[in-house]
Amino acid sequence: MLKYTHIISLLFISICTLFLGAATPNTVIATINGFNFPEKVAITPNGQYVYVTNFGGNSVIVINHATNTIIATINGFNEPIGIAITPNGQYAYVANGGNGTVGVIRTSDNSLLSTPDLNSGFSSPLAIAITPDGQYAYVVSNANNTVRVIDIATNTLLITPGLNGVFDGPFDIAITPNGSYAYVVNSGNNTVSVIDMAANTASVPVGLSSGFNGPVAIAITPNGAFAYVTNGSGTSVSVIDIGANTIIPTPGLNSGFLNPLDVAITPNGKYAYVGSYTDASVVVIDVASNSIIPTPGLTGAFDGPQGIAITPDDVYGYVTNITGDSVDVIFIGSPVGAPTNVQIRKIKNRFLTQTDLINYITWQAPVTGINAPVSYQLYRDAGLTQLIATVLASGPLQYYDHNRQPNTPSPYYIVSVDQFGNTSQVASLVVV
Repeated sequence: MLKYTHIISLLFISICTLFLGAATPNTVIATINGFNFPEKVAITPNGQYVYVTNFGGNSVIVINHATNTIIATINGFNEPIGIAITPNGQYAYVANGGNGTVGVIRTSDNSLLSTPDLNSGFSSPLAIAITPDGQYAYVVSNANNTVRVIDIATNTLLITPGLNGVFDGPFDIAITPNGSYAYVVNSGNNTVSVIDMAANTASVPVGLSSGFNGPVAIAITPNGAFAYVTNGSGTSVSVIDIGANTIIPTPGLNSGFLNPLDVAITPNGKYAYVGSYTDASVVVIDVASNSIIPTPGLTGAFDGPQGIAITPDDVYGYVTNITGDSVDVIFIGSPVGAPTNVQIRKIKNRFLTQTDLINYITWQAPVTGINAPVSYQLYRDAGLTQLIATVLASGPLQYYDHNRQPNTPSPYYIVSVDQFGNTSQVASLVVV
C-alpha cells in the first residue's frame, strides 16, 4: 500500500545530441558521375531506385539510392528527356525527344519493352505524367502543340481530339492527386492550360491566360491545392490556386531565381525545390509562407541544374547537372526531429516494507524535422539496443522508470519515430 510520495528534486538536465554521422540539412552530400547531358529524373515509389534520362548518351541510367552508385544503363532511346514511373513501380515511361517516340522500361529487369504503337504519334515529346490510378500516361508533344494519352494496360494511344493542337509550345504537365485535372505549361504563349481528364478536353482559364514568363515546369502540392510554375525565361516562380485557377500574389517569389528550369515538391507538401540554372543553385521555397528559405549549401553548388526529384521519405533530393554530366544528391534534413526540453524528477515512493525510487522523465515534441513523430523510444544504451519503452505521440510525453538503485547512474537515450519508421537524432541524459 502506498504510504506517501515525496518529490526530492526537479532537475533540469542538459541534453547531449548525438549526430550519428548525419549531414548538414540542405547540402550536397554526393556527386554521381558517368552521365552525358542528363535531363530529368524519377524515383521509384519505394525509394530504392533513381532513373535518369541520359540525353546525350541515348540511354536511361539507374542509380541505387542506398549506395548512390550506377547499377544499370538501359540503351535503345533517342535523346530521352521526360520520364515518369507508374504508381506500382513496375514501369517507367520515357519521352524520346529525338525521334518522337515513347519507350517503356520494365523496372524488374530494366528491359526496354516492345511497344510498336508508341513508335509514332508524337512530335518532340518532352514530358510525361501518369494518372494516380496508374491507368494512363499523358505525354506532352511539344512540336505539334498536343498532349497524347497512352492506355498503360495495352500501351496503345487513345483517340483524344480535344487535346490535339490546342496548346502552344507545351513543355511540362502535372496531374492533380485526385486525377481530375492535368495542368500544362505553354511556353509559347506564357499561359497554363487545364485538361478535364474525364472528357479529355483542354482550355486556358482566364486567370491563367497571363502572368507567366516562359513557363517550363510545373508541380502540384500533395493536397492538390496549389501548383508551382517555374518561369524559365525570368527570375520568378508563380503559384496557382487550383480551386480558383488564378495566380496568387507571392512577392517573396518574384525574384531569387535565374532561369528556373524544374521544380519538385516534397511528398509532405512543406517545401518546393527549384533548380535555378544560371546561378547554378537550388532554391528552397517554404510552401506555407511562399518565401525563400536561406540555403547556403545549395547556392552555386551545381553545374547546370536541370531536373529534380525528391525521395518518398522527404530526406533526399536528386538533381541532374546537364552541363556537368553528373547527378548531385541533396540531404534535405532529418525526417523527424529529436525530442526537446527533456526534464527529469526523482521520486521516492515509500511503502511499509520497501521504497521505490523512480525517475520521472518528460519531454516535448520536436521543433525541427520534416515529419511529425508518431511515437518515442527510450533506450538504456547509446547503441539503441536496450529498449526501455515506446511512448505514443498522441499521449502524455512522459515515462516512469521504477526500481532505480541509489547512487547508481541511470542513462537514457530518447529518439522520435515517424510514420515511416525513421528515427531522429538522439537526446541523451544521465541521472543519479
